Amino acid sequence: MYVTLEPCSSAGKVGSCAKEMSTWGLRRVVVGSIDPNPTTNGQGIALLKAAGVEVDVLNTNHSACLNPEFYYYFQSKKPYVQLKLVVSKDGFVSAGHHKRTKLTDARADIDVHQERAAKSAIMIGSQTLLVDQPQLTVRLVAIDHQQPMRVVIDRRGRLQNSHFDFSNRWIIYTENVAFANQNHNVYLMTHGLAGVLRHLAQQNIQSVMIEGGPKLMNAFIAENLWQEMLIYETNATLGSGVPGVICKQMPESETRVGNALKRRYINN
Repeated sequence: MYVTLEPCSSAGKVGSCAKEMSTWGLRRVVVGSIDPNPTTNGQGIALLKAAGVEVDVLNTNHSACLNPEFYYYFQSKKPYVQLKLVVSKDGFVSAGHHKRTKLTDARADIDVHQERAAKSAIMIGSQTLLVDQPQLTVRLVAIDHQQPMRVVIDRRGRLQNSHFDFSNRWIIYTENVAFANQNHNVYLMTHGLAGVLRHLAQQNIQSVMIEGGPKLMNAFIAENLWQEMLIYETNATLGSGVPGVICKQMPESETRVGNALKRRYINN
């Protein structure tokens, strides 16, 4: 039997894969890579070997490429950060700072929701929330798991007196002490964005899609706190407005989705 990832030795929602496989009469199992999760991390292989199964471990990078968020989280103890931005053909994200501008068509929207569905959390800035009031949920594709956690960076506490309902899977990070003391799901930012990521990791958030505007994205870029960037360049032309983010490196891939050219960049 060939498996991309070491069979788990621990039991959670389901039983141990390695324990179950040890009863199948397998002679040999080839494992792509060892599970970086400390609850397994070699114990699944040991369990199979104890049952008389020959185990070969390839230790290739292919398994990590299939699920980079999982590997990065357990190896770095931080969430995998994916920056995502939609821009017009002439490089603007909106027609103005306080104007909600729709750029993607239905097919591109589905692709964005597929990307959302693979993330533990979605993060925006307070400006994006105040202007767009996005739902930040997966709606256009079916999922059989929990909706992503919704995270807002609100340094000044602009949302302190808003009537927005943050009770359902929302987390806010702020530098406003009074605001942080006001609500149970509002946390004080004491170590910037790096501290936010560490706090999210402690809550088992393995991956975060940053869907905020260019200001928030540039903050992550300036601190080199990103692993992947998606830029959807649409066919729309705005002429002027809020400029997007420019990535100086070559994209890892380019694909056409609806009215957008989707470029994927990997932070090397």
